[in-house]
Amino acid sequence: MYWNILDQRRLDILPKLANIADEFYLAGGTALALQLGHRDSVDFDFFSNNTFSQRSFGSRLFFGGNLGLQFGSMTLIDVSPLIGYRLTEDVDLGISLTYKYYKVKDYFQYGNSTFDFEANILGGGIFGRYHITENIFAHAEIEYLNFNQDNYYIYNNGIIKENENIGITSVFVGGGIKQEIGLNSFLTLMLLYNLNETVNSPYSNPVIRVGFAVGL
Repeated sequence: MYWNILDQRRLDILPKLANIADEFYLAGGTALALQLGHRDSVDFDFFSNNTFSQRSFGSRLFFGGNLGLQFGSMTLIDVSPLIGYRLTEDVDLGISLTYKYYKVKDYFQYGNSTFDFEANILGGGIFGRYHITENIFAHAEIEYLNFNQDNYYIYNNGIIKENENIGITSVFVGGGIKQEIGLNSFLTLMLLYNLNETVNSPYSNPVIRVGFAVGL
């Protein structure tokens, strides 16, 4: 090796590039000059046999969420869209929104009168996913929900109805699987655990989610 074709500055830099040797190799004029010693060199050209992703910003986006409906003595409407971004081939980041409507018929009874329970829940969260394999991923999420609900109290032989707002933060960890159902379309099944479960939490552990995702 003709190390004299490099000035001192290049000689000092070259060892610091050793950590990329698994994916890149020195090529070009400098690599040739180190073998032949025919000229000085002032730059480094590194090549790789790996394929680089050429995906655009839009092609890394995916959309999805959950939709739940239940009617009868208990009415539930759950709309939870999400948007995510494929940061790398293994890591996703995203945000989600949530709206839930609860109504329980004849929830509270006083004398011959019955009263329904109603609650509107609005919130959102941020999540991250790490793809262990193509179809298995780990999931972590922080979600904040605001409950707006009606409460009933007995006072002076009568009923008082009060509206209350409650803020709840949930921290989910767990994982899931995804199954392709079409071109860039997937069904997802997740098993999560809420690390911040309280008496007011709308979830009971473990939390099971079934959803879908569509990529561009």
